Amino acid sequence: MSDKGPVIVVGTGRSGTSTVSRILHEQLDVCMGHFFKLHTVHDYYEDLLAHALNRMLAQRAVTVTDWRVALAKAHGLCSDWGFKDPHFLYAHPDDIAAIQPRLFIRTWRERGATVESWLRHDKQITGRDETPQSRILFSRLYLEREMLMDWKLESYPVVTIRFEPDRRLEDSEIIEMIKPALEG
Repeated sequence: MSDKGPVIVVGTGRSGTSTVSRILHEQLDVCMGHFFKLHTVHDYYEDLLAHALNRMLAQRAVTVTDWRVALAKAHGLCSDWGFKDPHFLYAHPDDIAAIQPRLFIRTWRERGATVESWLRHDKQITGRDETPQSRILFSRLYLEREMLMDWKLESYPVVTIRFEPDRRLEDSEIIEMIKPALEG
């Protein structure tokens, strides 16, 4: 595994993190893991091991050293590596600093579109109908994660990929936004 530090993809759920992770893994040769979480409704480009380790790190149940050792074994000889996990930002700021992230790629999608996507996704997975409470919950979650990213990413290199509601980004456009930061 490279000593460059990981490329970390963050964003609110349903904001394009899986698309960016897939492009990094399949087109830019950034090893994003090996054990991807797949769901019957949608595919998530989220490595199960990194996801579990990041939750343990956020709970301070694993040290940064043990975290790095476990991911090093999983990523093997990858020169460029990273992971996607919306929960990573719940890790302690000192732990994030100790990991020495090479780059954060932050995905952004307008709040209304994100909440609508969350509600559709929740119904597909659980079969539950939307309620006013679920709309409020997803709106609050969106705002919480956006504020958390603003706070925790302020001292790191960040590339922001904006997914606008009226225009679909092509993979080549996303690559053009990310590639200079990876090469720099």
